[in-house]
Amino acid sequence: MRGLDHERLCLAAQAVGLAEAALAATVDWARTRPAYGGVLWDKQAVRHRVADLVGRLAAGKTLLYHAAAQLDRGTDGRVYAALLKAQLPELANEIAYTAVQFHGGAGFVREGPVERISRDVRFLAIGGGATEVMRDEVARLI
Repeated sequence: MRGLDHERLCLAAQAVGLAEAALAATVDWARTRPAYGGVLWDKQAVRHRVADLVGRLAAGKTLLYHAAAQLDRGTDGRVYAALLKAQLPELANEIAYTAVQFHGGAGFVREGPVERISRDVRFLAIGGGATEVMRDEVARLI
């Protein structure tokens, strides 16, 4: 199972990286995109949505570091590996979707980073065990 745990944590780490890139692109975009007499970032709903996603991602990233440290020590980290594999790719998908929404039509342009990220994160929820399988694994192990 150690190999599967490693794979699941690696996929969760990829999800974190893609989510961070999507958030960074979105914040940059929102701070400069003219909207409604100001910029998109002036809208409280936009700032609050980004803040919520940043908080959830930071919590997941912290748990990911803890799980990786457990794996390095050789302790049983199956619950964390399955939990993170279930949650972080789903969160990355949510963040990528939000990024596309905030970018509007520019979020679909192939030359932009957000479009590519929105395609890349889809695989992470499937590879290494589908989200539903990971949830079953967590339930079995707790």
